Amino acid sequence: MSYLDKCLSHQEIASLKSLKASLKETMPSITCVGLYNHGKSSLLNVLINDVHFGTFKVADARETIMSKKVAYQGVQYIDTPGLNAQEKDDKKVMKSIETTDITLFVHTLTTGELNEKEVSFLQYLERHWRDAKEFIAQTIFVLTRTDQVIDFQDIARTEHKVKQQIQDIFHCKPMVISVSSNDYATGRLEQEDALVHESNIKVLESEIAKLVKSSKHRIHALKAERFEAKYRELSRKISGNIENKQNMLTHLKKKKHAHCTKLQQKIVAVERTLRAKYASLS
Repeated sequence: MSYLDKCLSHQEIASLKSLKASLKETMPSITCVGLYNHGKSSLLNVLINDVHFGTFKVADARETIMSKKVAYQGVQYIDTPGLNAQEKDDKKVMKSIETTDITLFVHTLTTGELNEKEVSFLQYLERHWRDAKEFIAQTIFVLTRTDQVIDFQDIARTEHKVKQQIQDIFHCKPMVISVSSNDYATGRLEQEDALVHESNIKVLESEIAKLVKSSKHRIHALKAERFEAKYRELSRKISGNIENKQNMLTHLKKKKHAHCTKLQQKIVAVERTLRAKYASLS
């Protein structure tokens, strides 16, 4: 085992390697994240024009257990395991978002506003950006399953609540778009243009295209910043570890010196006593 392996965890080393590898990537990446069973995979399928939902696995049961990447029209779309299903899945999601350029944060409309787990994850996500402003600018909040909401006013109310939640936390105005992947797929398959329009997927696609275009010039710079920040963070940790070891060594040396000094004093005292006894016998 190398000294590096002793100082850093496997996860920290893997993170640094991943960030370094991302410097070579020229294609913008869009990572889809959110709670388990909130419609991430269905959304990604329609965004890559797969209206049969065959590319990214879709089911009520837990299907996405590994992050999956698919390139489409110059963009790499990344599906991640659902949060809050299993602890190991959460770790895989954390690893995926370290190198993302754009985030699609998915939340299903039928559950109302964002819950505590989602808010905590968003706060974690922010750490991978320069500041809250850039994080919100590079994130689209997608509210899914409008087809399951009967009253359109409920959609507007939930959109408002989610926007207000995010604004209260990050002090930035977010982009929130409500969509229906099922309506879009049905509309495409049955050639119902009205259903395609109502799904709002085209609006989301347009906003994604704008964000990708506006981000291209700064994506590599951001990747380099992330790598350098992680490198500095781990370098400080290694330096701190070395300093601790040196301090411990210095402490042990002092302790050894004090022990030897005390032992020498005892030896001198014993020798003095022996000499004195010998002299009295003479």
